[in-house]
Amino acid sequence: MTELQHDIMALPERVRKREKAGADRAVRRKRLAWTAAVVVWGVLAFGAYSLVHHYMDNLSRQLQELRAVNDARMTELHTEVQALKANAEEQRANAAVLLERLGAVENGLELVKEELALAGDTLNSSDQTKKVLNNRINDLSKQLEELRKLIRRLEEAARVY
Repeated sequence: MTELQHDIMALPERVRKREKAGADRAVRRKRLAWTAAVVVWGVLAFGAYSLVHHYMDNLSRQLQELRAVNDARMTELHTEVQALKANAEEQRANAAVLLERLGAVENGLELVKEELALAGDTLNSSDQTKKVLNNRINDLSKQLEELRKLIRRLEEAARVY
């Protein structure tokens, strides 16, 4: 066999080797493409997990801050409510004291009116005594009105609370 025949015979073998080498390259390329795709998806999954984890940590921190602020505000509100209750009780006590004083002033006014009625003739003769009693009546009437105003204010304040 001549060299030409040998080359012709060897040609299909070379072609087969080239085809096999090309097929091997194609397989390697496919494997590389799949490997790259899996790596890319893995990196994307890890990135998404990291992003969600960071986001959840941030939300958790914000929630804890809100709870702390809420607890502080609740404590303040509780303190204010207690103060308002104490103030309302104090106003009620003051109203009771003023009602007692009002009753005493009314009694004093009634006593003065009775004395004035009993001593009607005597008072007519004594202008000075009459003026003194009228002044006393006017003073007691003014005190009575002032006490009534204070009681109204206290009642309104108690209603507000």
